[in-house]
Amino acid sequence: PWKKTSSTTMFVPKDTGVKDLATRAGLEEMHALFAKFSQLETVVNGKNYTIYDLCDRGMLPDLPSEVLPPLGSPVMPCSVVTPFMCFREGGDINHPSYRDLDVMLGENLSMAIPSAIPYSTRPSFRELTDEQIKAELSTLRQESRAGLPPGLARGCFGWNSAATIFANYWGGRPVWEGDNLRSMGAFRFLVYLDGPARIAYRMSVMKPNHTDQGDIFQAATQMSAKWHELAMEHGERSSLVEVVDLEDFEKFTWPKAEAEKSTIRWSVLVVGAILMNVFMALALSSYSHPQASRIGIGGGGLWL
Repeated sequence: PWKKTSSTTMFVPKDTGVKDLATRAGLEEMHALFAKFSQLETVVNGKNYTIYDLCDRGMLPDLPSEVLPPLGSPVMPCSVVTPFMCFREGGDINHPSYRDLDVMLGENLSMAIPSAIPYSTRPSFRELTDEQIKAELSTLRQESRAGLPPGLARGCFGWNSAATIFANYWGGRPVWEGDNLRSMGAFRFLVYLDGPARIAYRMSVMKPNHTDQGDIFQAATQMSAKWHELAMEHGERSSLVEVVDLEDFEKFTWPKAEAEKSTIRWSVLVVGAILMNVFMALALSSYSHPQASRIGIGGGGLWL
């Protein structure tokens, strides 16, 4: 009940002639899907669950203003891995309570939330050239990693200074020139949902009626499926990127595969049998030399 789950959403160019998605146009195409993450919600047994209820964002309970004046505790950022963490737009999926605090305090955000690094002061990819975008994505965030390969040393800060997400985690098919990124041929998002037990504890103060772990797991299953559907639809509509989303294998994909495997599709089975018999009859029968036909042997073999 404590185990987290994750979805991996991958982006590659639709046009095989395009080798670089680390551009303003490429990021804009991916951001159109990224922004929808914060809108995810689902209903189980009459109870509404939002992505902020289910995502991985720590285990401490959310507190109302009566317990933690004057505003209560902000809803902390969800754990995600994306190239947008290098940019202001990385904060677009944060809960409004956190975004408001981020904008209000700016560089002083760490005074309210220890080690927090504001998104509001990071550069917007929409205001950068393609070269500036690559420079931001290949920035060294920790001096102690300066001697490592760039994919393990260059990248983005998470919401706090303790979390640095290196390029190898959110990028693929990179071309480096020394420590400078020259192109990135693929990107990926990692989206994490928390374990039901931790979610239940976190909601125990603000949403005590939402703490049934069975309901929470069902909500997480539905939420993962909704994100998967959004990702695949985005890939179909996008003019620039192909999108593939892999749901958590153990918790979501494997149970679905087991359910499908245990369901017999009789219509397919019957049509397949008919076609097989028709093919056998055409291949083994001989109308000009009936005695040479092997249709009886073929039919017997099929039914055995």
